[in-house]
Amino acid sequence: QEAHDREYRIKEREALERQAVINEDLKRAREQQKSEKEIMLTEQARFEKEEFERIIAVQKIAEEQERLKQLKERELRERNAQSVQKQIAEIEEARRKSRRDFIEEGNRLKTEKRERDAQIEGIRARKLQELERLDVPKQYRQELLKKHESEPLRPAV
Repeated sequence: QEAHDREYRIKEREALERQAVINEDLKRAREQQKSEKEIMLTEQARFEKEEFERIIAVQKIAEEQERLKQLKERELRERNAQSVQKQIAEIEEARRKSRRDFIEEGNRLKTEKRERDAQIEGIRARKLQELERLDVPKQYRQELLKKHESEPLRPAV
């Protein structure tokens, strides 16, 4: 019986040792599996972070390109608006100058006409005085007097 008990205890101990080894192997396998899972999750998280950062960088580049494009378009519109405003101002100034020139030309022509009329009147008055001094009859002077009263004589061109 004792041999049998001893054999039973040995088998029992061996079974416990085998169970302990199995449990230890299972524990190591679980820990290794857990470690591998953590490594895999870390790698996946790193990959996802890199992908996210890459997408953000691409979006930032696209946004910057769009901002620059809009800035260039705005500057072009502003330059065009300034150009149009300058053209409008130049046209308006040309119109004002043309109007001033027109008025000045009219004034100059009026002045020249007044001076010419005054000169003609002076000549006519001298001529009438001369004809009176020479005792030319009034009937011959009448034509010159009529023109004096109605309209000044025009010089022959």
